[in-house]
Amino acid sequence: LTTPCYCWPRYVGQHILLCGRKRTYFPMQCMIGPDWPCMCLTYSLILVPSIVFMWKALGDLHWAVPTVIGVSLFATLCAFSITACSDPGIVYHASDYSLNAMRIEGGIQRIECGQCKMLRPTTASHCYECKLCIEGLDHHCPWTGKCIGKRTIFYFHAFLVLLCIHICLVLVGTLYFVTSR
Repeated sequence: LTTPCYCWPRYVGQHILLCGRKRTYFPMQCMIGPDWPCMCLTYSLILVPSIVFMWKALGDLHWAVPTVIGVSLFATLCAFSITACSDPGIVYHASDYSLNAMRIEGGIQRIECGQCKMLRPTTASHCYECKLCIEGLDHHCPWTGKCIGKRTIFYFHAFLVLLCIHICLVLVGTLYFVTSR
């Protein structure tokens, strides 16, 4: 049983599935959360200083400096995009099962969510901002625009590490650029 591929925006709770299939990762899916304006701000806070630095320093520094910063920028944006545009682990309604048959399905015990009025795994929690149950919910992150759950936690941690590396590279490059003039 395959899930349909959507080519138009549709709401899933407060999330918007712009295109793709449910339960997949970006770029095969583009699902943004309710805080998508903050997600756009995060993109600009990463991109603008990096592009300004590479534009200003390109002629004055060795070619390897903007190249390394460009690679770190690309890796940071990839990790951020996968985190911000993928399904975080949404628990979908199962309309084709009876409630009693779903209480223990495949050895996974389920409980009823008081907000969604649906059965969810015991490892899932309800996010009040997204109005959805998320498997392995870590937290709701306004900077990514959505929840960080079981399916996106690895990419979120990768994004944080890559962002720290990228900021250090840009700061060191900027200090070198300013002091060498």
